[in-house]
Amino acid sequence: MSTLNGRTYFGNNEDSGFDQTNVWFIPGEGGKHGYVCFGYNTGFPQGGMNDQGLCFDAASTPRVNIWFSPDKKAGNFDFLFRIMADCSAVEEVAEIIRTTTVPGLKFQGQLMFADKQGNAIIVGGPDKNGDLDVIPSKGKVMICANFFPNHPEMGGQPSRRYDTAASMLKANPDPSVENFRAILQAVSVPKTQYSNIFDLNTGEILIYHFHDFSRAVQMNLARELQKGAHAYRIAALFSKPDSGGTLDEINRKRAEGRISRRIPEFIEYQGPNSRKPS
Repeated sequence: MSTLNGRTYFGNNEDSGFDQTNVWFIPGEGGKHGYVCFGYNTGFPQGGMNDQGLCFDAASTPRVNIWFSPDKKAGNFDFLFRIMADCSAVEEVAEIIRTTTVPGLKFQGQLMFADKQGNAIIVGGPDKNGDLDVIPSKGKVMICANFFPNHPEMGGQPSRRYDTAASMLKANPDPSVENFRAILQAVSVPKTQYSNIFDLNTGEILIYHFHDFSRAVQMNLARELQKGAHAYRIAALFSKPDSGGTLDEINRKRAEGRISRRIPEFIEYQGPNSRKPS
């Protein structure tokens, strides 16, 4: 995340051996916020952004055992959907983390949240009491990698990707497509399935597929939400072969429960299909 002169950008690489990746849109109803999610067929969101300019993504970490305070309310695995639908700013997210358990982070992993005001937090690892740590950003940038910022001794360090991103953002903190694309490309690996850049102020989304940064699909969150609940296969956005099958086969798997029904019905993308680097 980088914020400068009232503009905030957020970028992510999704590094995994699973190639069946999706992006889906959930409009807001009944006072809730609409949002976009990225993830796999399980329907558990790996990252996303809502129409208030609040976003998140996840990173794997060394194993850990978090002790949740008995004073906290019991949370469940829907907490990220709740945050996207209910929250507008990082401060609200931090309050939920302080008062609710997060089962998905009890043993492994961490999350980074950022908002369009330029605030960010990393959630993960133990605090001084052994409960879940909430680490606020200090300055105009924040980077989340595969180690706990307050506990590098637990593993994941040294991190070439973290050091590269930190060095590049120090040299140029500009929140722009060109800068963020360069950083994501520099820290990508052969198993980077997709990369995304969010403009938290405008709701613009750029998606790159399988560590190819020569072409991006660009979407606008507000315009996509106007289409109703729907999903795309990321490979199909780039007219690439999909190991999951044709669109009909993918929707049949969804109807059968082999793809989570948390993900809306998959449709064919009709929007602008590419943006070449500047």
